[in-house]
Amino acid sequence: MHSKDVTNKVPCLGNREPSTLLPVTSMRYLVLASYIILIGMAVFLTNCQKKITSASSADNNIQIQNFKLSVSSIVLYQDNENIPALNFSWDITGSSLNCNYIIEAASYGTSFAQPIEIANTNSNSISINVKNANQALSELVPPGQTDMVELRLKVNNGVNSPVYSISQALRVTIYENFIEYNQLQFMHVPGNYQNWDIVNAPHIVSRNNNGEFEGYINFINPGPQFLLLKDKNWVPINTFTDIGGGKFGFNGKVFALSSGSGLYLLRANTNNNCWNYFKINSWGLNGSAINTVNNSDPEMIFDGSTSTWKINTSLQKGEFRIRANNSDTISFGKSYASGYMIPDYNGSSFNIDQPGNYYIVLNLRFAGDYFCSVVRRP
Repeated sequence: MHSKDVTNKVPCLGNREPSTLLPVTSMRYLVLASYIILIGMAVFLTNCQKKITSASSADNNIQIQNFKLSVSSIVLYQDNENIPALNFSWDITGSSLNCNYIIEAASYGTSFAQPIEIANTNSNSISINVKNANQALSELVPPGQTDMVELRLKVNNGVNSPVYSISQALRVTIYENFIEYNQLQFMHVPGNYQNWDIVNAPHIVSRNNNGEFEGYINFINPGPQFLLLKDKNWVPINTFTDIGGGKFGFNGKVFALSSGSGLYLLRANTNNNCWNYFKINSWGLNGSAINTVNNSDPEMIFDGSTSTWKINTSLQKGEFRIRANNSDTISFGKSYASGYMIPDYNGSSFNIDQPGNYYIVLNLRFAGDYFCSVVRRP
């Protein structure tokens, strides 16, 4: 038998010699291989395009360099509130498309367990004035005090995990943000506990200018006596006296406190001419965040150098209030005014989301300008 000559089945293709043409079977393989190559190239190009798009929007390669803070120590003053206080700058390598740069702060030594945001920008630098720096950092440093904080840069593009810089330490003194009250919102309280000195007498204030005055006064005399003045001079029409029955008016006698020396909450209401007082024996913490012992509130300690009550204590997840004399009669929650946390009788309770050690401060030194602070510590 003779093998079949495949070339006899191939039609004539011009002047080409039949012996130079591929067999039909081989040609089919060639065509199929060409399709496979074209499909492979299309898939390859598509994948390449996807990779290029992903790289342009992702920031996996971001690196923060030269994160700088303009100062290492600063004392903030209310009179300078519009002056730049802190300047930050940094360099970014890698893709930084659509990135947001956030300055975070935390109590020193807490490893940013509870950071706060103090500024954000889309540029590679930012400046914060005294007012904004004081408002933000008062969450970490009690007003009127000095402490260390840490600051860092957080880079966030909303897609990948944030990138953080190396932290910078800052020693900062926070000022107490005093409100300007008009003379009609004051009542001066001169007495035998301070030699009847009107100019330097403590005062009670109507913060909301509604005729309801109050303030906390430390009467050091064992038999406290005082008068209420709506002026800085001994003018009879502006000098209120005790007329009995919990009322004040004119031509009465001096106010007297029978409970002896100590801290008192003093209130006077010019809408009904009533006055009252409460002696404060202690300030303590009460609530689900507190590990109480013998059903007694953990007691705050008075610091004479700053005229504030303080406590370092371990708190669990929950809430608490600051109350006087282990009773709910006088109980502080919190609210915010002018960007600052303040103690408020009608305010919400203090919330603790993360268990740990906390430094708590209550400042009642100036009527109308109360402050409080709850700061996590190492």
